[in-house]
Amino acid sequence: MATGDTLHHADEARPRRVACFRCRLYSREERRCRIGKVNPQTKLDTYEAVQVFGVRALCAFNLYREQLLSHLNVLSSAPSPSTRDVLPLRKGAPL
Repeated sequence: MATGDTLHHADEARPRRVACFRCRLYSREERRCRIGKVNPQTKLDTYEAVQVFGVRALCAFNLYREQLLSHLNVLSSAPSPSTRDVLPLRKGAPL
């Protein structure tokens, strides 16, 4: 295996961000995504964008999308506390 082959395979393992202007859904005239998606450059910006716009607004080419979705799935599968655990009991109320 040549050194060039090794570097080529190393590049494939590391995901790359697709620049918006290279995407077929990007409108150069309007300077935005035609379907209204956002593609933040940093992980922090991605998390903030999801908090503001929701997960559906995130571009499929975002580097942190899969990591964020798996994190959200873990959180949603955690058992939520029952009402009994959260609300204080009233005196004389049945259990």
